[in-house]
Amino acid sequence: MSGEAGRREDAPGDVVLAIEDLTVTFDGDPVVDGVSAVLRRGRVLALVGESGSGKSLTAMSVLGLQPGDAVVTGAVRLAGEDLLQAAPARLREVRGGAIGTVFQEPAGAFDPVRTVGSRLAEAVQAHGPADGLPARIRGLLASAGLSDPDRTARSYPHELSGGQLQRAMIATAVANDPVLLIADEPTTALDVTVQAQILDLLRRLRDERGTAVLLITHDMGVVADLADEVVVLRRGRVVERGDVRAVLTVPQHPYTRELLASVPTTARTPDAEQPEEAPVAVLRAARVVHRRRGGEVRALDGVDLGIRRGEVVGLVGESGSGKTTLGRVLAGLVPLTSGAAEVGGTDVGAARGRRLRAVRRRLGVVFQDPASSLNPRDTVGRSIAEPLRLHSAARGPARAERVRELLDAVRLPADAAGRYPHELSGGQRQRVAIARALALGPDLLIADEPTSALDVSVQAAVLDLLEDLQQRYGFACLFISHDLAVVRRLAHTVVVLRDGRIVEHGPAATVLTDPADDYTRLLLAAAPVPDPARQAERRAAFQRLAAVR
Repeated sequence: MSGEAGRREDAPGDVVLAIEDLTVTFDGDPVVDGVSAVLRRGRVLALVGESGSGKSLTAMSVLGLQPGDAVVTGAVRLAGEDLLQAAPARLREVRGGAIGTVFQEPAGAFDPVRTVGSRLAEAVQAHGPADGLPARIRGLLASAGLSDPDRTARSYPHELSGGQLQRAMIATAVANDPVLLIADEPTTALDVTVQAQILDLLRRLRDERGTAVLLITHDMGVVADLADEVVVLRRGRVVERGDVRAVLTVPQHPYTRELLASVPTTARTPDAEQPEEAPVAVLRAARVVHRRRGGEVRALDGVDLGIRRGEVVGLVGESGSGKTTLGRVLAGLVPLTSGAAEVGGTDVGAARGRRLRAVRRRLGVVFQDPASSLNPRDTVGRSIAEPLRLHSAARGPARAERVRELLDAVRLPADAAGRYPHELSGGQRQRVAIARALALGPDLLIADEPTSALDVSVQAAVLDLLEDLQQRYGFACLFISHDLAVVRRLAHTVVVLRDGRIVEHGPAATVLTDPADDYTRLLLAAAPVPDPARQAERRAAFQRLAAVR
């Protein structure tokens, strides 16, 4: 189906999915409350809202995958058939057949001890004949944009990048020509350039195959880039619906306006004049080489960088560019092959014993996923106090008082100290991780993708918090992110890495508005914005730059 056909005024017979007054309750409390929506052939309907809004539960109810203790009423009609009334055997036929599903984390959808090709073969064989299976697998992987489908089919999940795995998951989801594709946060963890490619693939499925797509996302830029219609959910209820252009440019409901206002933009007050004092952290000709079968991989290749007290350095680049490696080198977690890394004048690589512990007292690290960096068996108070136990003389009342001070600094109540990570929201867990990183008053804070998994409103609150804390305490900050708008929100200086080398380095206002390097221009063009007209222009710019890359 052509792009124009995919956007025509569809006839009633083109309805693929009709959700009618869907309500999902737990112990009598509605989590999804009277949701209705219609999705037609060759269209993308986006369900948006914060965590807890009911968007993912709505999608899982379409598949009959809601939790066992949920009570579901209403109707979910796939081409007229009410799936809520379907027998389990029929639902198994629908899943992976008429309905394909793409999840946020592709690694979790593949068996780590089986090849990607065997997983794809299983999906094909579950819903039809296996005639010409090898050729069909190659064709599916190639149609998903994988340049070497034979190698991909032979690969195990850990041997592929996140973008390659997501493409393989999409190939699996469309293996049996579904009429409906459910995409639940399909690009959240991906770099902007890979995200742009995945969105282009989903767009082609819509326009060329006529696939209907139910998109669940908190990223309003992704909505602007891909969706035709939008349904905004808040606390399980629909608060606004309509054409994507109308909802994103002239929102009617205060909650929709709040979501859009939370999206980081490239707008920022003029960069503050940076101090001229000696850097807190320094890299000199830093090289990290990983030796593997088939040759060497240069994760860092001659990097020179300094970060001064009171300065936020935004580090950007695609997966494999060396961003995380650079942060881990400064944290003393990855050794240099050659060159030097210093924090507070101490060579991180050469430090041992007391000197190494002294360096680590000057460091704080915040990771992307607080759920995996916090011990689930420790209370919040114990997690925050861990650096104090290891590196501080504070004991008893003094330590408890410091924990209370830190909770107050990250805007959490004092009684949060007695709670466990699973009792907190994602944003609250990240605040705990920040409090722990600041426990010793570090000279350098390394923040590695600290907001990429958060809803836009929660992300905005955490960014406000980081900015306030950095200005209050004056620590140097290395802020690693693939989201250029987030980097622009915080950073004074931007460093662009590609293949382990710095390709651009300068004031944020200059690098992110008038970049000198084509690679930086590509990254900027790949970052979606929540305005359909502007996003169409950026998409065209990205495609031009990618074509000559």
